Amino acid sequence: MKFKLASASIALYAGFVLIALAAPAVLPAYPLFVFSLAVVNIIAVLGVNVTMGYAGQISLGHAGFAAIGAYTTALLMAHGDWAFWTALPAGGLLAGVFGYLLGLPALRLGPLYVSMVTFGFGFVVVLILQNWYELANGPNGMAVAPPQLFGNDLTPHQFHYFVVVVAVALFVVTRNLINSRVGRAFVALRESEVAARAMGVNVAATKTLAFGLGAAYAGIAGGLFAGLTQFINPDSFVFGVSISYVTMAILGGSGFFAGPIVGGLTLTVLPELLRGAAEYKELLTGFVLLMLLIFLPRGLVGLLWDRFSVRPDVIREVKSIKTDAIDKSVRPDSSRELLRVTDVSLSFGGLAALKNVSLEVNEGEIVSIIGPNGAGKTSLFNTISGLYSPNKGAIEVAGQPVMGYRAHQRARMGISRTFQNLELFQDMTALDNVLVGAHGQITNSPIESAFRLPGERRREAEQRSRALELLEFVGLLHYAEERAGSLSFGHQRLLEIARALASRPKLLMLDEPAAGLNSTEVGALADIIRLVRTRYGASVLLIAHTMNLVMALSDRVIVLHHGVKIADGTPASIQKDAAVIDAYLGEVSNA
Repeated sequence: MKFKLASASIALYAGFVLIALAAPAVLPAYPLFVFSLAVVNIIAVLGVNVTMGYAGQISLGHAGFAAIGAYTTALLMAHGDWAFWTALPAGGLLAGVFGYLLGLPALRLGPLYVSMVTFGFGFVVVLILQNWYELANGPNGMAVAPPQLFGNDLTPHQFHYFVVVVAVALFVVTRNLINSRVGRAFVALRESEVAARAMGVNVAATKTLAFGLGAAYAGIAGGLFAGLTQFINPDSFVFGVSISYVTMAILGGSGFFAGPIVGGLTLTVLPELLRGAAEYKELLTGFVLLMLLIFLPRGLVGLLWDRFSVRPDVIREVKSIKTDAIDKSVRPDSSRELLRVTDVSLSFGGLAALKNVSLEVNEGEIVSIIGPNGAGKTSLFNTISGLYSPNKGAIEVAGQPVMGYRAHQRARMGISRTFQNLELFQDMTALDNVLVGAHGQITNSPIESAFRLPGERRREAEQRSRALELLEFVGLLHYAEERAGSLSFGHQRLLEIARALASRPKLLMLDEPAAGLNSTEVGALADIIRLVRTRYGASVLLIAHTMNLVMALSDRVIVLHHGVKIADGTPASIQKDAAVIDAYLGEVSNA
């Protein structure tokens, strides 16, 4: 997310603002209107980009949110004697509330059903407006009084400046959010919802925030559209408008900050240049969208980004880091119990994954869980971390029951983990992956992030420094600004450990971290796991099939077979246990 084409990006934003501010002085009335409309569309597409591009939540109803903003603004002005300047944010706020409420079904429905819900919402909004004659004059539409300033009507030239100022302000707020805790949570949700939950991201709050924020932007765009055209009717907000917004987002580059500018300008101005083919507008829009999805899924900005982005030098940043507990030895009290699992059972239909499993892990212990494939090891991890809810049993962390807590809450209580199948946020940088791991440690609110308040900047800087320290700890500092998906498999395994450590866990659960590693990498991994205990004071619960690693590291070994615990003891005793040898180890116990 933070590959940088700094000079190109700054030039694009500055050029757009300068051209937009100069437009009233050089463009005739109608071309200026088209330019103003393009800026309004850019604001709506910015909302689509937040919801779909960054957070990965499908929304086909942004025209409906724009309609809410437009009609709220117009009605407050007409019937409430509100000034345009107060009616506009009210319209955006109301659209945001509807967006938040529409985001609630996304908590339980899959992407296909969410897209149908948003499509239906936009259709219903237009249907209501078409039939509500008493309120908004039905399909005939309603006139909107021109915005006034100091008692004087604003001319189109003057209103254009206001539209540009609003767009710039929203871009600044959006950039602040995307480069903050909030934006990282959005992208984490898009990349891997399971990993986001395990790293402490409240998925429900993040999804609804993404829908609400995107809808609010569309509502503001709708209010500006009403002030610009000074007339609105339901035909201005039909489903085809939502598709146009989505097409603009994809053309420019969904998930790229500059995407709405490129897409909004292109697909607003281009139809005006092809007015002779107006009757084919919807056909052309659909064709363009199809071609983009097939041949240019990352849009124009994404194409340039992939070809010309460079990795900034982060070594100079590290020189100024003030090391903290990372350089100090921590000696946990191994006599105190950290984790207790009591009689946990888990079934999937008629298949029992766990049967009355009980175990304990003390502070500072390294405990390994072994067993054949299908023994229930990962199911046990998922149950402890809150991704699965057991049919019965109890789990306590430091004496506190956690059965009523969700995965993101357990992460903030000190349970962190890696995954058997890598669950990195592939399109984020290594540094941002680790910062997502620290999500629960950063207390910045969305308002603090949006306006980059001093406390937010300080806390972000502290966590960034610690994230760089963790990357240095696992040997990945030089890859801090590389995409996680571009790293080698072994490096991705290490990055998962760094990300898990960012939450300052009491219990670090490593699910087959040695899978796919060569002998040299396994040796380095063993050193890191030992240092996790001494430097960070974390207990380690380890799943592994590499017996040399298990026997060299573990204080105790627990063996599962068909969901049942069949042994619990020291590595030496486990190697001699007849039941373990028969079920798993075989004749060569240290293989």
